[in-house]
Amino acid sequence: MAQQISNATININPDDLKTVTCICGKTIFENVCQAKIVPAIYSPTGKPAVILRPCLRCIECGVVSAVDEIEKL
Repeated sequence: MAQQISNATININPDDLKTVTCICGKTIFENVCQAKIVPAIYSPTGKPAVILRPCLRCIECGVVSAVDEIEKL
């Protein structure tokens, strides 16, 4: 049985979404990355590798939070 893929468009007003707030109370962030080392044993090439983890840094106080941890702010 073939599965049909929907091409529905969802329009979301950004003003209706929750605003992320830093622990200092500010809401302006910049994109930064945290470099992580993947040990050779876990790397598909068998050699150590570096991956970048997306993070946000507060413009006001400089606190860096991983994007997947942002709900905890």
